[in-house]
Amino acid sequence: MKKETLLWITLGLGVGLLVASAFTYTSIVNDKKKRLDPRKKRVEDLLDEAERLLDAGRRGKAFEEK
Repeated sequence: MKKETLLWITLGLGVGLLVASAFTYTSIVNDKKKRLDPRKKRVEDLLDEAERLLDAGRRGKAFEEK
């Protein structure tokens, strides 16, 4: 093989590794941000409670305790 061919192969592999590393880092950082949001659990609990109350209202039943 020529030196130029090996150079282009090496450059291509290097750029590919850099892009893959950047994508992996970005996905890890975004995943940590989603997990660390303390409001997420509270919002999910409130939505579950609202759905339960709406369902009880549709059935015409009084407020039921858990």
